[in-house]
Amino acid sequence: MCLIFTDVPLDATAVCGENPPITDAGCSTRITGTVSDFSTRAPVEGATMKAAGALNAITNPSGATALASGTSDAMGRIDAVTDVAVNQAIAIIALVEGPGGYLTATGLASPIMGSIYATGTGIHDLWLVPQTSLDAWSTALGADPDILADSLPLGDAGGVVGFVRDATGAPIVGAVVEPAEDGSAAVIRYVAADNSIVADATTETGIFIVIGAAQTGEDFNATMGGSTIATGTAGSTNAAVFTLIMNGG
Repeated sequence: MCLIFTDVPLDATAVCGENPPITDAGCSTRITGTVSDFSTRAPVEGATMKAAGALNAITNPSGATALASGTSDAMGRIDAVTDVAVNQAIAIIALVEGPGGYLTATGLASPIMGSIYATGTGIHDLWLVPQTSLDAWSTALGADPDILADSLPLGDAGGVVGFVRDATGAPIVGAVVEPAEDGSAAVIRYVAADNSIVADATTETGIFIVIGAAQTGEDFNATMGGSTIATGTAGSTNAAVFTLIMNGG
């Protein structure tokens, strides 16, 4: 299998590596990736990653049963293998914790068939959202009349933090993120460089926040000039912040 540690920009150092072991129940899944600070996008050393089934992660994020776990190295890299073949509905999720960060959930992979998973994961960019960033954004959102008080603070009350980026990993300015389906209760706001909140479109940070996303997940589109440039799926639950990375280039 190809050992990929970053998706955007694509890992230029990827090499062939050993496949995970095969058991009577099937093949295990090898999880490779890089943990980055969500605000600075710098690699994070010493973060702990626990991979869990999506349903377990959204009902008990801090106590979810680990399918695999690992600690990021000096380059932010994680390399972990599930003990057994993964058999999970919906998806598997990376739950990342670290000093100064809030428990952050990022999707790793969806089943290739039924509830069966491939030997590797489809997503390799993992994230840790700094508590200071969540605090600043929660304070700014508290002044927004469209945001219900019980939707804050971010993290404790759930929420999704997202990033619209191009093929180099740079932020895309001017993207509008919207729920894909009519009738969604989600409210979307955008983060400026000074951590203030705007309602129109992504700023130079490329960061957006979704309040009120469905717990089991819903689809979102990022558009520019009326054309869709990226799509993604995210859900929300208390005691964790979920990420939604939208690749627009």
